[in-house]
Amino acid sequence: MTTTNTFISLAVLKTNWESGKSDYIDNFKPFVICCLECSEKKELCLSEITSCIEEKFGLKMPDNSIKTILRRLTRKKEVSLNDGMYSLLKETNIKEKLELSTQEFLRHYNAVISALTDFALNEGIDGWDNEKSESELLFVLKDYTFSLLNTALKGSPLPEISKESDTDRYIVSKFIGNIHDESPDLFSYLETVLKGSMLTNALAFSDLSSIKKKIKNLSIYLDTNFILSLLGKQGEEEFEACNAIIDLCIELGVDLKCFAHTQDECISVMRTVAIKLRNGDRSGYGPLYLNCLKKGTTAGDLDLEILSLDKNLKKLKIKIDNEQVINNYQDYDEAELEDILKDNIYYREDNENALIRDIRSIQGINNYRKGKCYLSFEDCRSIFLSTNTRLCVAANKFAKNSNKDLCVPQVMTDSMVANLLWLKNPNIAPDLPEKELMSRAYSGMQPSGELWRKYLDQVKKLKDDNKIDEDDLILLTHSNVISNELMDLTKGDPSNINDDLIPEGLQRVKAAMVNEKDIELTQEKHKRFWLEKSVERNCERRASIYSFIVTGTIFVSVLLGLLYSTEISEGYKGYFVTVYIISTIAFTYYALVPLYEFLYKKLKKYFMKEYQPYK
Repeated sequence: MTTTNTFISLAVLKTNWESGKSDYIDNFKPFVICCLECSEKKELCLSEITSCIEEKFGLKMPDNSIKTILRRLTRKKEVSLNDGMYSLLKETNIKEKLELSTQEFLRHYNAVISALTDFALNEGIDGWDNEKSESELLFVLKDYTFSLLNTALKGSPLPEISKESDTDRYIVSKFIGNIHDESPDLFSYLETVLKGSMLTNALAFSDLSSIKKKIKNLSIYLDTNFILSLLGKQGEEEFEACNAIIDLCIELGVDLKCFAHTQDECISVMRTVAIKLRNGDRSGYGPLYLNCLKKGTTAGDLDLEILSLDKNLKKLKIKIDNEQVINNYQDYDEAELEDILKDNIYYREDNENALIRDIRSIQGINNYRKGKCYLSFEDCRSIFLSTNTRLCVAANKFAKNSNKDLCVPQVMTDSMVANLLWLKNPNIAPDLPEKELMSRAYSGMQPSGELWRKYLDQVKKLKDDNKIDEDDLILLTHSNVISNELMDLTKGDPSNINDDLIPEGLQRVKAAMVNEKDIELTQEKHKRFWLEKSVERNCERRASIYSFIVTGTIFVSVLLGLLYSTEISEGYKGYFVTVYIISTIAFTYYALVPLYEFLYKKLKKYFMKEYQPYK
C-alpha cells in the first residue's frame, strides 16, 4: 500500500459519488469488483478481498462494510457466494474505468506533490522531498477524518501517519492558503481528495445503507471555542466553517444547545481578553486575543458582545441548558474521569474551572443518555461537540475503561460531527469541505501558545536591556501583522526564537506598513490609549473619593443622631439599640450604596468632560 494509491482512491471515490451513484454502497462497489476481476484466483474469501483493497487502493475497509457490498452484488447476480468464497458471474469494464481515472488523477496528484515540495524548499526547509509532501498532506486529511465511531471502524480508512511537527504543519497550512488564492486548479484537486476522505467515513456505519437514516431527537451541545468562532470572534475562516456546520444541523433537524457553564466560560474568556486589551497587557494569547489585535477589536467591543451574548445565541437558534439533569443521574467514577482528563489535557493551575467544566460537560451528556449505550449516531440523544481533539480522545479512553467503547462517543470533534452530518446530505453544504480545509489551514498558520509566550519573553528581555524602545515594543506586540511575520520567521517552531529574530521581525512589521505615517499613527494610537487610560483612572479615583466623602458624611450624621436618640431614652435603651442596628443596616444598604453609585457615575462623567484633550 502506498500513499499515492490512497490519494488516487480518494479522488476516485469523490468522482464516483458525483457521477450519480444511488448510495454509498454503489460508491464503494468498484473497489470490490476490481479486486475480484484482477485476481489470478477465480475465487476470493472475505479476508483476501479486504487485503486486496488495502494493498491496491490504499484504503482499510472494515469487514462489515465489505460484507454489505458483497451482499448487494450477490442479490444482483453480479457475484456468487459458495462456501465463503466470492467470484464474479459476469465480465465488467470497471477495471478499465478505474485505470483511466487513475491516470487522470495521477497527473493532478503529481502536480500537487511537486508544488508542495517546491513551496517548502522555497520557504527554506532543507531536505523536504516528494515523500515528505505525501506524508504531510495525508496527515491533514487524517487529522480531519479522526476516527469517527470506534464501533464499526477497526482501524482507520486511511493509513496511520506519525504526528507532524509545528514547522511541517505551518508549511502545509501556508501552502494550502497559497494555492487557494493563486492556483485554483491545484486547490480543486486537494478539495476533491478531501471529499473522498470524507466519503470513506461512510465506512464508520456498520450498515452502509443506514447512512440516510433520519436523525431523531438529537441535541448537540457546543463548546466555548466553537461558539466564539461562530460569533465571528476568532477568524473569518473559522466563522465560515462553523456556520456551515450550523446550517447542516438546522436543516437535518438537530437541536443546538450549550450548557450554562459553557455560556459562563464564553463570557469569562471575552472578559479576560477585554481586561488585557484595556490594560495594555501584552501577555495575552489565544485565537480571540490574536484576532482582536488583527481586527483592531477594542475592549468596549467585547463588552458589548458580552451584553448581547444571550440575544446572539437565540438568533443562532442555540438554547441554553440549565443543567438540572446533570445531578439527577450518575453511573460512573468522576475521580477516574478527572485523572484521565489531567493525563491527556494540560490545565493551568490558575484555571481549575476549565477542568470542572469539562467534567460537567461529559457528565451532562452521560446523564442525558441515562448511561445507556447507543450504537447509532442518529439515536444517541446527545453529543458534546468540542474543537479540542485531546478532550475527545480522553473521553473515549474513559468510555473504554467504562466498557462503553463500542458506543457512539459522548464527545466528538467539530470535524467528526461535520463529516457525519455532511454524509447525510452533501448537497445541503457542498462547500463544507473547502471551508473546513481553509479553517484548518488558517489554524495551522497561527502561533502556538508556547511560541507566543517565548516570543513575548524575548521581546521583554530586549526592552529591559534597552535594545528596543517603547515605540518598537508597541509594534512588536500590538501590530496587526506581527503574528503572520512571527510565523514566517520561525516557521512555527519555538526553538527558532533568538535575539537576532526580534530586530528582523521589527523591520518586517515596519515594511508591512504602507509608509512611515502608518507607523506613526499606530504608535500615536497606543500612546493616546495609555493617556486616555491614565485620565480615566484619575477621574475614577476622584469620583470615588468625592462620593465616599459625601455618603460618609451622611452616614456619620445619621449614626450620631441615632446614638443621641438612644441616650435620651434610657427607659427604652434595649429597644432603641435594636432599632439603631436595624436602621443603620437598612439605611446603608437601601440608601447609601445606591447614592454612592449614583454620585460615582455622575462625578466620573463630569470630571472626564473637564479634560478637553480626552474629549
